[in-house]
Amino acid sequence: MVLVAAFCAVSVAIDGIFMLLDPGLYRRCFAYLGEWFGGAWLPVYGLTFCMMGSVLGLSLRCIGAPAVYCTAGVVLVVCGLCLMFLRAERLDFIAVWWAARPSWLYRIGGVIFILLGAMVLQGLATL
Repeated sequence: MVLVAAFCAVSVAIDGIFMLLDPGLYRRCFAYLGEWFGGAWLPVYGLTFCMMGSVLGLSLRCIGAPAVYCTAGVVLVVCGLCLMFLRAERLDFIAVWWAARPSWLYRIGGVIFILLGAMVLQGLATL
């Protein structure tokens, strides 16, 4: 379970590093997913968030990590649920709105993801 939690934390941190270094990559990914899957990609993305968050939260809880480290998983699950249960019009609006955000906002999100992954890895290191 420690390896599962470490994998989840490292993948979140790597996602943050990519977001920090190349915000345009996320814009290209949004455009590609929008063309390829239409409006159905955001609920699938939300389901991925839910799965990653539940695996992270449950694996941290199983190894006895403090509850504060499990909040990373809970935050991912809540974000995923929001993406899964919104109407199609709202999801399209969110996708267009998020793709139009400036690069510095993507970079702030990248820093948050890096800090979140580092917090979980630090919690795993103390076990």
